[in-house]
Amino acid sequence: MGCSQGGREGDGPPRADEEDVQVDLESARLDLRDDSPDDIDKKIKKAVTDTDNEVRFDWETKPGVSNLLEIFSSFSGESPVEVASRYSRYGDLKSDLTTLVVDHWTRSRSATAN
Repeated sequence: MGCSQGGREGDGPPRADEEDVQVDLESARLDLRDDSPDDIDKKIKKAVTDTDNEVRFDWETKPGVSNLLEIFSSFSGESPVEVASRYSRYGDLKSDLTTLVVDHWTRSRSATAN
């Protein structure tokens, strides 16, 4: 049974900032603030994408990958469309997103510790 009205009404994907990163991957809310790099990697790899393999930003037909592209965009400063244009495979996108998030949190945690 499909869900044509699924998701949360009026609640777009969150933006990442150094104070509070909670990302919405499909219907699961993930809090990555206290996760180890390995935990972040596992969570992003398990993130739901879409049934086909085309990486493109389209909330209507590709909410899973669009969410990952929004998350990537919030860390990189690029638009989700710009990010999508560089990828042809979900695995590559997820790998680079993991690197981006882990690098961000490593720098952020180091700055906070000093």
